[in-house]
Amino acid sequence: MKKSLIIAISALLGLGACDTMTTNLEGKWQLNQIESEGNVATVDTVWYNFQTTLFQYQIYDRSSDNYRYSYGYNFYEGDQLTLQLLSDPRPVQEFLPYTDWTEATRDFTVEKVSNTQLVLSSEGKRYVFKKY
Repeated sequence: MKKSLIIAISALLGLGACDTMTTNLEGKWQLNQIESEGNVATVDTVWYNFQTTLFQYQIYDRSSDNYRYSYGYNFYEGDQLTLQLLSDPRPVQEFLPYTDWTEATRDFTVEKVSNTQLVLSSEGKRYVFKKY
């Protein structure tokens, strides 16, 4: 009986650990849509990549058939996410015109994060991503 109880508790703890993993930002997220002032824009050329505290903003430029990207850091606590771009590999001021960011650092509220969807909001816009 004791053995069965230990196995049951271990299984429940294991399920709890799996749930924690599904709320992790780790991985590559493709932006699908941006909602702003009642308008919805479909997007398929932008990715946010998270690895521990590292961050990469990646954009596919159809006109040149090349990828543009900038590296940085992410700071995630509670439902608050701060993304900070660095001048790596090029000056961040050269990268920003390809984004809707006005500065190298941007704060987001994490509305939802699961193993398949990420929803962020910032500056009156809502960003919906799918796991890539």
